[in-house]
Amino acid sequence: MSHQFYTGYPVMKEFSLDDRSARVWKVSFSSGRSWESAEVYQLHVLYGHTARVFRSCMTETRLITVGEDSKICLWNLEHGTLERSIEDCHTGSPIWSLSVLGDKTLISGGGNGAASSWDLETLNQPTELNCDIKPGDFPKLVKFIGDRILVLTNDGLLISVINEIEWIRPFPILKSYAVMENNSEEHILLGSLSGSVHILQLRPEIKPILEETIIQGKIFSAALFSDRFLVNGSEGRLVLTSFTPGGTWSKISEGSLPDSKQRWFSVAREWITFIVLGDRVGSLHIYSHDLVLQQSFKKIHNRNGVTDIKISGNSFLSCGRDGTVRRFRLEGSEVEQLSCIRTGVDWLARLAPGPGITAVSFHGTKLLLQDVEQSKLLSEVECGGGHRSWDILGTEKLVFIKEKKIFTQVFNFQGELPTCPGSHTQQINTMSSFRFLEDLYLCTGGEDTLIRIHAVHPNLEDLEPRLVLRGHVSSVKCIKPLDLRNGTVLLFTGGGRAQLKIWRILNLDGELVGSEIADYMLRGSDKDIRRAWREAQSEVRHDPETRFLSLEIIEEKNGVYIYVGCSDSILRVFIYSKNTISLLQEGKFQDHCILLVKQFSLNKNGFILSCTTGGSIYSWRRKNILSEDYHEFKLHQSGINSLDILEKDSHCLFVTGGDDNALVLSQIQEIDNKISHFVLWREDKAHAAQITGAHFSGSNLYSVSVDQRIGIWKREEKREEYKLVKLKSTNIADIQETLLIQAQNRNLLCTVGIGLQIFST
Repeated sequence: MSHQFYTGYPVMKEFSLDDRSARVWKVSFSSGRSWESAEVYQLHVLYGHTARVFRSCMTETRLITVGEDSKICLWNLEHGTLERSIEDCHTGSPIWSLSVLGDKTLISGGGNGAASSWDLETLNQPTELNCDIKPGDFPKLVKFIGDRILVLTNDGLLISVINEIEWIRPFPILKSYAVMENNSEEHILLGSLSGSVHILQLRPEIKPILEETIIQGKIFSAALFSDRFLVNGSEGRLVLTSFTPGGTWSKISEGSLPDSKQRWFSVAREWITFIVLGDRVGSLHIYSHDLVLQQSFKKIHNRNGVTDIKISGNSFLSCGRDGTVRRFRLEGSEVEQLSCIRTGVDWLARLAPGPGITAVSFHGTKLLLQDVEQSKLLSEVECGGGHRSWDILGTEKLVFIKEKKIFTQVFNFQGELPTCPGSHTQQINTMSSFRFLEDLYLCTGGEDTLIRIHAVHPNLEDLEPRLVLRGHVSSVKCIKPLDLRNGTVLLFTGGGRAQLKIWRILNLDGELVGSEIADYMLRGSDKDIRRAWREAQSEVRHDPETRFLSLEIIEEKNGVYIYVGCSDSILRVFIYSKNTISLLQEGKFQDHCILLVKQFSLNKNGFILSCTTGGSIYSWRRKNILSEDYHEFKLHQSGINSLDILEKDSHCLFVTGGDDNALVLSQIQEIDNKISHFVLWREDKAHAAQITGAHFSGSNLYSVSVDQRIGIWKREEKREEYKLVKLKSTNIADIQETLLIQAQNRNLLCTVGIGLQIFST
């Protein structure tokens, strides 16, 4: 329950309850401000949340409520009506805190760790644009041209509006049907049902410069470039034509789209020396300027169509009604796909101009503006849906048609405070790091099924969100990077539902681009396991609850070997080659869950070891993996959660931390092909709870525990024993994993759990 008093007369007080309501009460005083004479009665009962209401506050005219459903509701305080609601404010996590600064700025804090700001002055209703359209006529197309809005009506009336109507011109030939395209703020093209093209100059004044019939029959679509335009006629016919400001024109080339059910393009862009077309059946086509088809990506956006193409330097982005954003670049003479981002929405309508990837999408009757790379909703507008004409001005303003009226709406952005950018919405399970040249990046994966990549700033104090990878069907439990040393990093990730994925990360001029290149599920997807019922009954299936908890990777000439420790007590060996993951071996050598898998070298021989919930370490020579020739060492009473390895000339040192709260230093060595392992030092009461992090750092040890303590252990002189010299507290609850990174002559100790915290040591 939360409460706040309204600073005026009569006093109103609001309560937020677990029944998903907010209630406003009026308090009247018959004599002064004495509560003995107060009369309290209920003024409004407000229902707008789909889960519990956690916080609320008042301004002079509004009540603002937030809650577990990640929604902000703005209520009219006088009438008790809902003015506006904003959904998915903190990437779907609950909103725990709320404050208003000067009746103009709203600050909210959410379960994703972010503090966001909202401009209350832009949280208003759409404004109707008056164009003096005659009765019987109605707007059909709208478009932003700079600060000007162009409106084309069903009767063919073209209206230009800047605050007020500045220009009107009739085009009877455009009655009932027209296409309208522009090139920046210079020209606009209108195409008709009869094949005529009308080009108008917009600066310094609006005037027609070209009216010609280019093709016979209907113009299905058109694109306007700097001094050329492309029209698409019947049977996929393409005509590229040049024009001049003086009104002269000449046909450059003709071509045709490949055969398809709906044979016209939905978007066209010039790129390098090509024209890139996206069609109505989801395909991308690369044409030369003489309209010769060079390359096609058939139905890459499924069959619902390509909706937009955005040029980004030497690459381009495409989006479609399959909910994906794909990036392409030219490699030699071929165009190749670099990445595919699944946004989680079905209808991506446009890619906004500017840096990054900001996409316009539709969900029901709402237009959504979202940061695709960060998987974050930026703004939403109730506009009635995307089947009507609409346009955006950058990421500032929207114009749309609804109920045969024209409305404009300023986007209300969810801004983030610089010190609180936010991260995962649920527990973080794992992390790793990699570098591109001198730039350091931190990867995290959690229960929200996302993998987030942050850039670590040179001052080592700030994290900048750079990329979000989505695709896991369950929680992410382990991450391992592989630097291919050619400007590419492969990320190997595993998690729930026995799923293993491989991602390719590229650095394109400082911008990270990620794409999924391989996927493996032990049980297979629903489509893969669909069988006839007789066949399904006789088939032995793996436990669907199996989780991949830890992995180790080793690069060889014939591929990358992946060693995976699983919750079903089985160690599995995969190989990744030619964008395919294949299972090579699997073996059950004990009955406990495998928590960790590591590699180490001893006398130039490679070994693989695993740590289990039984408190034992098992090791094999890599060439004899999963054979009966293994070595078992019992170090802890129960699970070994953390392990660090220090390789020496003739032996290796292990430091381990376990569920028994013990910190153990042990040594493994090989003499005459015989492996021996013995404990050098142990501290059974190193922490008050299970240890989830143990690391070597020079002559010291670091230990991290669920008791939210970081222990610094100093080695005693001439002895393999350690003494606790310092304890430091961390703010992270339920610490799952720790990572020690060397950076700029100092160490960074990273802890993850319910949040992320980095210490400089």
